[in-house]
Amino acid sequence: MFKKETVAVFVDSQNLYYSARTGYAAKVNYEKLLRLITANRKLVKAYAYIVQPPDGDVKPFATSLERIGYIVKTKDVRTRANGSAKANWDMGIALDILGILDHVDTIVLASGDGDFVSLVDFIKGKNKRVEIFAFAENTAYDLKEKADRFEPLGENVILT
Repeated sequence: MFKKETVAVFVDSQNLYYSARTGYAAKVNYEKLLRLITANRKLVKAYAYIVQPPDGDVKPFATSLERIGYIVKTKDVRTRANGSAKANWDMGIALDILGILDHVDTIVLASGDGDFVSLVDFIKGKNKRVEIFAFAENTAYDLKEKADRFEPLGENVILT
């Protein structure tokens, strides 16, 4: 009997948000994104990582993602001593990937962030597939090259 490929999805929503805003002056349709990623595959888990700005409420956004099927993780923006702000999910995403790696065939990372290149190398070293779904013009070259599959996003996932 044919076994469906299992997949876990990790969405860096900050990265996609800024890429969609810059390239399309629009927002991402996360439901379309998940359908595109999981087509003909068995979804094990889908995570969406969002940042809570000090002056905004992400609860409605988080709730809409949960309704679609994402496990939502939020992090507050931290203000440094010099006044700059920082909110980065890279380490959290990496740890969640490591936690599920032995239970899936393929890891899908929806981000163009070049900081994930070493993680992609590690995953491939464990004989797992890695796919990157991101806006091409905002995706690190090395990330595209190292992934088993790079799927450029565009109008197909823009919220209309």
